[in-house]
Order: sequence, then structure tokens, then C-alpha cells
Amino acid sequence: MNGAQLHLALNHIPVVLTMAATAVLIWGWFGKNPEIKKVGLILVFATAVFAGAAFLTGEPAEDVLEKLPVFPKELVHGHEEAGELSLVISILAGLSALATLYASKKNSRFFHRALIATTIIALLSSLAFVRTAHLGGLIRHEEIRGHP
Repeated sequence: MNGAQLHLALNHIPVVLTMAATAVLIWGWFGKNPEIKKVGLILVFATAVFAGAAFLTGEPAEDVLEKLPVFPKELVHGHEEAGELSLVISILAGLSALATLYASKKNSRFFHRALIATTIIALLSSLAFVRTAHLGGLIRHEEIRGHP
């Protein structure tokens, strides 16, 4: 398995997981179910872990692409920049989720505020990952590129 294959295998996980985590958080919040909220928070943290793994495989994937006859440097750069932003937002969401999980043990007022903040950051993470995935798809899928 080369770097591109590994990146392609891993990069879908944070994209889907962040959306699922956000949905679970919202479900737990509206359903007023503390256990569902905790599952959502754990999923947000797991997203950050998988985002790190996907990001670390980006350079090896780029190394494989550079050897191809046509290397879409601008597209790769845009995807890489978006990936960095997604990683940062995901890490912030993961840290917020950990703080919120800690606050849940205290059953404090801070827990509810932290849950709202974590949900908002997770939603931003979802949007960032969707953009990153789209830009990554443009690299090798000409059929989704806009044509003048």
C-alpha cells in the first residue's frame, strides 16, 4: 500500500465521523439524553484522532502524485491548506469535547455551555471537512470540476 492509498483509506473517516458526531450531539441535546451526549462527545474526540491520521498521510500521498505525468499542484495545495484548517478545527472540537466530558461528571452549568460550544465547533469542523473532501476530489476527478 502506497501513501496515496493509505491517505484515501483514512481521509473519509473524519469527514463522515464529524457529521455523525454533530448529529449525535444535537440528538442528545434535543432528546435531553446525557448518555447520547457523551457518545457524541466521544465521537467528536475520535474525529480529531482520525483527522490527525489522515493529515499525516497527506505528504506521502503528495509524493506519489508528484511522480505522475500530470501533477495538479494548485489543486493539491488548495486541498492541503483546507486539510490544515480542518485539522485545527477538529483538534479544537476534540479538546472542547474532552473538557465537556470532564464537566459532565460535575453536572455543572458549565457542562451545558460547553456542550453548546462543542456542538458549534463540531458543526464548523463538519463544514471544513466537507470543503476539504471536495477539494481533494477535484485532484483526481475531472468530472466534478467546473468547465468554462
